[in-house]
Amino acid sequence: MLTEMSEFVDWLNDELEKRGWSYNELGRRADLSSGGVSIVMTERQKPGYQFCIKVALALKDSPERVLRLAGLLPTRPDPDPYFEVLENLWDRAPDWKKRDIVVQLRAVLEEQERYDARREVEKPVEEEELRSRGAGGQGSGGAEG
Repeated sequence: MLTEMSEFVDWLNDELEKRGWSYNELGRRADLSSGGVSIVMTERQKPGYQFCIKVALALKDSPERVLRLAGLLPTRPDPDPYFEVLENLWDRAPDWKKRDIVVQLRAVLEEQERYDARREVEKPVEEEELRSRGAGGQGSGGAEG
């Protein structure tokens, strides 16, 4: 992800442009002073943790993601693009709905685990059948020949 300050500022400018927000509007929505926003956006000062968290909440984005973009958290060694999407969706979900999301995700994973367990039971049977066919074919061929 982005680590240099100018890349963070470029990213944030893009986000503001998408929303039609000015620096003042970001400051208002993030509960930051316009001077505080300006000093980061003009690259005179690096964004801090509180700045990033407030910006993330105002943008309805993941605080962890914004902190990583600002270089305040290490990047993941091999980021999973789906994880970032899930993280962003989770952060946007209302608290009262998060329990339902967890229940549904657990049900999906449990179904997959049951499927995998059935395959593991069937797999040795299939392998044994293949071995007995192979051994039977070789054994009978050797006895006859």
